[in-house]
Amino acid sequence: MPVTVSLPSIHSGNFDNISAKFVEESNKDVGSIHVKWNVQSHHNDIKQWNVIWYQRDEGTLHKTGLEPYNKSCIIPVDKRK
Repeated sequence: MPVTVSLPSIHSGNFDNISAKFVEESNKDVGSIHVKWNVQSHHNDIKQWNVIWYQRDEGTLHKTGLEPYNKSCIIPVDKRK
């Protein structure tokens, strides 16, 4: 699954880097996408991270909200094309 990320210019609170890796469960076509990120510096205005992903087969958007101290999340993958 391709992941395209555009990082903003250098500014307090902006992303410094983002990585995403698919981790397959043993002997299955399912797994999870592990997403990790860092910010350029702490910013008090960040109250929550919203991670949104699109499930193409069902045409649905999914969203999870994370506390500002979290710098990673796991997105479940229940089947692959």
